[in-house]
Amino acid sequence: NWSGGLTTAGEDIEIPGSLTYYPIITSPESEEIAGLLVDAGGTLTVNSGATMIVDADGTDIEGTLTLLGSSSFTETLGNTIGGGTINGGASSIVCNGDFTITTFNAGTSSLQITTSGNIGALTYYNLDINTTGTIAHTNGDITVNGNLTSSDNHGHIDVSVGGNPGYNIIAKGNVTGKNIIGSVEPTTLTMGGGKTQNLDC
Repeated sequence: NWSGGLTTAGEDIEIPGSLTYYPIITSPESEEIAGLLVDAGGTLTVNSGATMIVDADGTDIEGTLTLLGSSSFTETLGNTIGGGTINGGASSIVCNGDFTITTFNAGTSSLQITTSGNIGALTYYNLDINTTGTIAHTNGDITVNGNLTSSDNHGHIDVSVGGNPGYNIIAKGNVTGKNIIGSVEPTTLTMGGGKTQNLDC
């Protein structure tokens, strides 16, 4: 239900609000586009087993992006931003830039950050910092209900806020990797089982 037929690589797609029908990507479809804008009131659904790839111009979610089951959403060259909502389901999300969506209903999704950028003060399920760069985070606490991982053992989350103490990272599952937190300010990492470690990095 894309107007003009299915999308093609290189297209920028805008999904307006106030429509009767909205696009649903179904398994085993794999849609690759250049940029994605979901306007306020608009929705895009990626069903379990389907794949959405945005490969050039970034993703702006002002409406709702719903990822169902084992779906996959990959942002390869831009940011995933917006004042809207992403429903994560049990999906796999890869972001090569900022991830600063206003509302993220993580479900049991896995989010992998693959380059330096900004990350929102949100609740995540599995969060993997897979970059040699710095993930800036300056606007509140991060909660990770699943596992927190630095898969390349070099990238880290910088939670410093000017001359103020850094924000907290609350990890309720396993914490794996080196240099996960980097900050000029004292930072608290609270791990599953109520253990607390103060890091002055």
